[in-house]
Amino acid sequence: YKLATIKTDCDIDCELKDCTYKFPFYNDVKLLFTKYQFSLLLKRDNLFDTESIVYKTDSEVKEISDAKIDELIKNLDGVKRLAVYADTNLHMCYDGKVDYKINLQDNLFSVTDIQLQRLNEMFSNVSEFVVYGKKSLKHYMEKFGVKIGEAFDTELANYLIDATDKALDISQFCVKMKEDLPVVAVFKSYDKLLTELKQENLFDLFSKIETPLTDVLYDMENDGIKIDMEQ
Repeated sequence: YKLATIKTDCDIDCELKDCTYKFPFYNDVKLLFTKYQFSLLLKRDNLFDTESIVYKTDSEVKEISDAKIDELIKNLDGVKRLAVYADTNLHMCYDGKVDYKINLQDNLFSVTDIQLQRLNEMFSNVSEFVVYGKKSLKHYMEKFGVKIGEAFDTELANYLIDATDKALDISQFCVKMKEDLPVVAVFKSYDKLLTELKQENLFDLFSKIETPLTDVLYDMENDGIKIDMEQ
């Protein structure tokens, strides 16, 4: 037997200049770090050239004041697909271009019962929601009495397609989708992710097992679980 050894005299076509890099890193490096889940490095904003990571898209943010909520509800009437994302604000997108933003802390608490009822009615008429993290969004919106119906969870779809992306947060997802606004990235990712799910024969797993399981887990967390201590 012969011990395995490392061969150190291989000819490698590589010049020293090919090993140099520009600091801070450009967006292509952040995409690579995202793919291989370098989570700690991704949290260090000083490593990246933020100007190279901002995508020049035609998307925009429109702030929705109390006075404009009725107008928004009217515009959303009959919308078949609505992307919804929430942080400290409620973000909606139905055209792939505009982030309609409502400040939850300042606006939704002051919305009248009639407006809130109409908002729920509008949501109930949406054929499908597109979200990033369905379970956490449902928990969050429940506090405001807003119901989220049938939803395509882009976070779940992205994970099924590429399990190496399981640690992506919404900002990393935006980098991957090359869109600066989270709710617009979620809306635009729908067609791409749906196509990939079908191409990889994962759509049945996504729609018949994983998505219903998300609803079950939400109900378990929301209602609680009783345990028979004697057992």
